[in-house]
Amino acid sequence: MELWLTLRFRGAPLGLRDRFPPELAFIIRQLRSLDGPEVPPSERISTAYLRVTPEQAEGIIAWGRVRTVDGRTLLASATYEERWRAHELADGAVVELVRPSSLDAPTVLGRGRSHLARWACSHCDRIRWEQVAPLELALDEPADVELVHRARPELLLTEAGELVAASRLRSLLDGQGLGTRPVVGTRSWIQVEPQGEVPLAAGRPLEVRGPACPGCGRAPLDRWTAPEAPYDVRIIRTVPWGLSGALPAGVSLATSEQRIGFAGTIRGTAAHATGAPIDVDLHPGLVAAQGTPVLLASAALVRALADAHAGGLELRPVRSALAGRTGIPVQAASC
Repeated sequence: MELWLTLRFRGAPLGLRDRFPPELAFIIRQLRSLDGPEVPPSERISTAYLRVTPEQAEGIIAWGRVRTVDGRTLLASATYEERWRAHELADGAVVELVRPSSLDAPTVLGRGRSHLARWACSHCDRIRWEQVAPLELALDEPADVELVHRARPELLLTEAGELVAASRLRSLLDGQGLGTRPVVGTRSWIQVEPQGEVPLAAGRPLEVRGPACPGCGRAPLDRWTAPEAPYDVRIIRTVPWGLSGALPAGVSLATSEQRIGFAGTIRGTAAHATGAPIDVDLHPGLVAAQGTPVLLASAALVRALADAHAGGLELRPVRSALAGRTGIPVQAASC
């Protein structure tokens, strides 16, 4: 396991440079300002993204709690990011597949040609959609070079949570029992179809973010994050999702029943007819407002992808209520 921190400091890089102790001087090279010259130096925020050991992380947090003359800490926040390798996972483990923050999602073109959509509720903006034709995506071709030289990601996630893979992985995916669809206009990419839906366990990090809709009774759901800490260091750790059970036998790829991050409007009265068709090309904001399901994969699938040197997505272990743990073996959890 690799530990990465995203650090946000109060102050400009030049003003912070002389405040780091010798053992933390390696941070200086990574400091970047998030603000322009119009922001006073004392109000600027600087950031650094770096790989650290657990001991270094503890030292950074301890030093960051030093307070300035206005009573605030030098370090505003620290976001912990754990990067796991496929072969560190225990047999039977389940992981969340996540698009790295450094990569943009591929753009879906003309979703109205690939999907039929209808209103799922008369009071809110939830829609029910079905894919009826291949996706059309704005994509570069995968690098046609030896495996050891592959630099471009070969596994991509759209904003709506669809998984797209390089077509060279087709036989691997077939071996895992996964169906695929072609992608319009290219033979280099295929869409991978999940084998079903599984419910996320109630409780943190699954959090209700607003009132339930009076029409369908569903409330917006999101991932819990640490609250703001204006005068202290805000520590942000990604809490693993929990499953009510395990992936069904023979399933290597599934999505969550719940969609995370619904941002549509909820109304007190009916605004449209449930079941009425919608042209999503005329209302592109509706697609983005639906949120995204969590994409879940078996340890066997991610190991096979790792053995094929197929990169592009990060792994986050998921807790299983049946196992009572994340599926990370003790020796890996101590890395």
